[in-house]
Amino acid sequence: MTFFFNILLLGFAALLFTLASEKQLNASQLQLSNLAFFNTASTLALYLIMRSRMVYVHPGESAPSINRKSYAALITLLLLIAAWFFFHLPLGKQLLVVPATALAAAYFLPVMNKKRLRDFFYIKHLVVGATWAIATVAFAAESYAHTKFALLFFERLFFVASLSLLFDHRDLAIDEQENHLTIARHKGWNFSKQLSVLLMLCAICFAVLLSQNFLKPAVMVFTLGLIFATRKNNSTLWYNVVMEAMMIAYAVASLV
Repeated sequence: MTFFFNILLLGFAALLFTLASEKQLNASQLQLSNLAFFNTASTLALYLIMRSRMVYVHPGESAPSINRKSYAALITLLLLIAAWFFFHLPLGKQLLVVPATALAAAYFLPVMNKKRLRDFFYIKHLVVGATWAIATVAFAAESYAHTKFALLFFERLFFVASLSLLFDHRDLAIDEQENHLTIARHKGWNFSKQLSVLLMLCAICFAVLLSQNFLKPAVMVFTLGLIFATRKNNSTLWYNVVMEAMMIAYAVASLV
C-alpha cells in the first residue's frame, strides 16, 4: 500500500512541477496542459519499469515478487497515455523528449560495460535531478534566454538531487544485499546526509535568487530541517510519506 501511495505522490509531483514551471517561465495562467499529462504518465511508466525490473535485471539483483501481468498492463496503459499526449506536443518539445527519455532510461539500463548511470554513484543523484529539471523545466520553457530559466533549472536539479540522495538511506539494506555501491555505503551515512544538506542549500540559494515569493524558500528550508532530523533508524514511512510529501509541498508553493 505504501508503494502505491509513493507512486501517486511521484506522479502528482511530476504534474505539479510541470504546471508550476509553465506558470513561472511563460507568465501564463495555471492550466492543465498536454505536457503536464505527458510528464506524469511517462514518469510513472519509467519508474514502474525500473522498480519492477521487468525489462532488465542487473547481475546481482533479483526480480521482485510482483504480479507481472498487472504491472505490464499498468505500464502499457501509462505508455499509451504518454504517447497520446506526446503526439499533441509541439515538434520542438517532441525533439527534446527523445534525449531526455534516453537519459532517464540509461539510469536503469546498461549503457557501457554492463553499467548503468545509477552505477556511477558519485553522479547518479545529479542525473536524477537533471532528468527532472529537463522534463519539468526545460520542456516547459518557451525561451531559454530568460534568467528565470537557468535559476529554476538548477533550483529543481539540486532540490531533487538532495532528496534522491537522502532516499539512498532508505534503501541501504537492499543496496548492501545487492551490492550496489552508493555514497552512503562508500563514504558513510553522515557524509551522505551532509551532502544532501549541501545540495538542498544550493537549491534554496537559487530559489532566493529567483525571488518568486517567500513561501517556496520557506518550504525548502523546512525540508532542510527534515533532512537534519533524519536518523539512521528512520522507517521507510519517513521517506515514502514525509519526505515524498515535501516534493508536493514544494510544488504547491511554486504554484502560488
